[in-house]
Amino acid sequence: PSEWQVPPQCIPIHANVTTYKWAQLYEHTTFDVIMMDPPWQLATANPTRGVSLGYSQLTDADIANLPVPQLQRNGFLFIWVINAKYKWTLDLFDRWGYTVVDEVVWCKMTVNRRLAKSHGYYLQHAKEVCLVGKRGDDP
Repeated sequence: PSEWQVPPQCIPIHANVTTYKWAQLYEHTTFDVIMMDPPWQLATANPTRGVSLGYSQLTDADIANLPVPQLQRNGFLFIWVINAKYKWTLDLFDRWGYTVVDEVVWCKMTVNRRLAKSHGYYLQHAKEVCLVGKRGDDP
């Protein structure tokens, strides 16, 4: 899209990750940094609480089956995670062979510098968390 620019030496993948031909990619290259913002599956398909999403979601199995270990031998993995999937994502890092080394917390603000409260199941959230994992040697 014209509203964002890809930095030099980056390879954005804008595709259906459940049907993408990953082997064609990881047979030829690996990545120093991978950033993921999965469309997490919420607890209910038709919520009566929280927010209703206007896009398709991935199941935990869909996300766990992504070939991230084949795409990266040494480097950093960033995954934006929702509160309900925080522990699950920590376990996923371990299954994929990563050590969690940090997290990035984005506190959302309005243009008037007030907390921008968004939807949550019980509370309105004003933050998002990105877990940072490391695998192998520094790139």
